[in-house]
Amino acid sequence: MSRTIRVATGNAAKMEMIGRFLAAAGLTPVMADPGDAEDLAPLGYESAVLAKLAGVVAGDPGDHSPVVAHDCGFEFECLGGAPGADTKKWLTQVGPDISGVLTPNTAVRVVHWAALRLGSQTHTFSETDLRTVPERWAVTNRGLPLTDCFPGPSDGLQRLMTRVAAQILTEAKLRTEVEEEPRWALKE
Repeated sequence: MSRTIRVATGNAAKMEMIGRFLAAAGLTPVMADPGDAEDLAPLGYESAVLAKLAGVVAGDPGDHSPVVAHDCGFEFECLGGAPGADTKKWLTQVGPDISGVLTPNTAVRVVHWAALRLGSQTHTFSETDLRTVPERWAVTNRGLPLTDCFPGPSDGLQRLMTRVAAQILTEAKLRTEVEEEPRWALKE
C-alpha cells in the first residue's frame, strides 16, 4: 500500500531524514513548505508543529492528503534545560563553535515533536532521546535537526515517525472496513 503524506518542511535535509522513515512504512512522503508559519507562532514545540501544519493546509486547502510536521530541540542540563524549543534561534545567535558554552559530559535531551493532520483531526506526538555533551563539537551547516552531534541513543525521530505512520495506516484500515459491505449482508 502506498499513500501520499505531505511533510511540512522546506528543509531538504529534514525531508530526507523524515522521508526515509515514512517510506519504510509504505507511505509516499512529499515536501510541502509551510512558509514562515513557524516564525509567527508562539514559542514551543507543540505550537511550532501546529503552525507548520496550518501553513501547509492554508497553502493548498484543496489537498486533503495527510500532513505531518516535525520540530526538535535540545535541552541542555548545563543550561538549565535551555534552549529547548528555541534551539534553532539559539544556535544562530551563539555561532558555529559552541563547545565553550556547554559543559562536557553533561546530559542533553533531544526532544522531538510531531503533529499529524488526518482529515479534520489533528494528533500530536512526542519522543525524547537522552544524550551526552561530548568534549568538543561544532555546529555544521547540514540543517536541523543536528541530532548526530551528541553520542547516545538516537532513535527518537524514528520512534516518532513510526507512531505517525501507524496512526495513518490504522485510520486508513478503519475507513476501509467501514466502507466495505459487511460479510453477513444478505445478497438479493
